[in-house]
Amino acid sequence: MHTSPHADDQSLVERMVCGDGAAWQCFVQQHGRLVRSRVADVAAAFGRSEDDSAIDDATAEVFAALLGNDAAALRAFAGRSSLGTYVAVIATRSATRGFARKRLVVASSIDTDLNQAAGVANADPAHDLIDAEQHRRLHVMMSRLPQK
Repeated sequence: MHTSPHADDQSLVERMVCGDGAAWQCFVQQHGRLVRSRVADVAAAFGRSEDDSAIDDATAEVFAALLGNDAAALRAFAGRSSLGTYVAVIATRSATRGFARKRLVVASSIDTDLNQAAGVANADPAHDLIDAEQHRRLHVMMSRLPQK
């Protein structure tokens, strides 16, 4: 009988999905630093490497993503890679979406503030309409990204 090279990982995931608290503790102990490291790398790519609060929030969002939708991301683990590799990909994608979303909100807020401060709000309705459409399209595309 041939066993998967990642059978231990699959067993851990199965136990976590069933609500085994000890399995979750083991998972966090084994992969928590990896998740934080991937999030920190993404934060650095977005120029936020010194923002520990944002890194903490994004790390928590990764764990929430793993457990969200009845642990759908964990249930999708098929053992074709190690659990560490699987979690690293989820952490990277989740953090990237989170930091990109925050960058859009901040950029939009700054643009609005600058326009209002300069007294040019609604000076070019066509530009505002194009800008709004681009933001809407980007949000739609981001919402289509797979959770994994």
